[in-house]
Amino acid sequence: RLSQARHRCLWSDTWGSHVVKILDHDIDIDVEHIVWLDFETAYGEGYTLSKMPTEAYIRDARFETIGIGIDDGDEKRWLEHDEFKCWAKEIDWSQVAVGAHNSMFDLLIASHHYDVHPAFIVDTLSMGRALFGTQVGGSLQKLARYFGVGEKGDEVVRAKGKRREDFTQEEWLAYGDYCLNDTALAKAIFHKMLDDGFPEGELLNIDTTVKMFTEPKFVLNKPLLEEFLVEERQKKKSLLERIEKDKSIVLSNDKFAALLIDLGEEPPLKISSRTGKETWAFTKTDPGM
Repeated sequence: RLSQARHRCLWSDTWGSHVVKILDHDIDIDVEHIVWLDFETAYGEGYTLSKMPTEAYIRDARFETIGIGIDDGDEKRWLEHDEFKCWAKEIDWSQVAVGAHNSMFDLLIASHHYDVHPAFIVDTLSMGRALFGTQVGGSLQKLARYFGVGEKGDEVVRAKGKRREDFTQEEWLAYGDYCLNDTALAKAIFHKMLDDGFPEGELLNIDTTVKMFTEPKFVLNKPLLEEFLVEERQKKKSLLERIEKDKSIVLSNDKFAALLIDLGEEPPLKISSRTGKETWAFTKTDPGM
């Protein structure tokens, strides 16, 4: 319902431009002037996207931007954290479409750390998954090779464990070349997928899905929740009254096991995945329960 109410998309006959209707506000988007972003960030032992959920990594106190690559169709820039903040403040993001490879990563950084909220989001990772599933692979490197648009560099491997202050100017500029190459690859892949007939309406689904991650919003029905809270408390109170025991009995595995034994029941057991030892199987989804 939110998608239907807030987003209506009218596509032109050609891909030269299209009008996106968002919150009853017309936005002209020229696919040649999508702003392509790529954030390079600090990572190291125990603090990597391979070990952490994307959201946890980005909101972590250790998060640091090393640099940001930008291709707005007119020029390419490799910016420092403060430079990007100043540049972003001058942009009316309500009129801008932004693209990236894995937009959930880059656009959550943009939203959470820089207050950047674009009108429309393009994601080549989602497009690749929709077109190929697991046949090609979703990485920028694999998609770039598949479409023959270039090769991804390996500067990011040499950046492991480094904070911004650890880079020499020469190293930082080299990292910028790597980053801007990534934006160029994502941009080229995007146009290749459009040329191959990527379903136009699917871009709206991608935009909506990515925004559910980068701009999460919940509207709570407070009176209903308060009513439910009263009902839940009463339900638990009634259950405890039924067994005529203090709730400390059911909050202690050992006391609960003793109660079952007193009632003639053998408490169910399982092997703990954490310790490898036998323990009570009292989780409500355990077969014995």
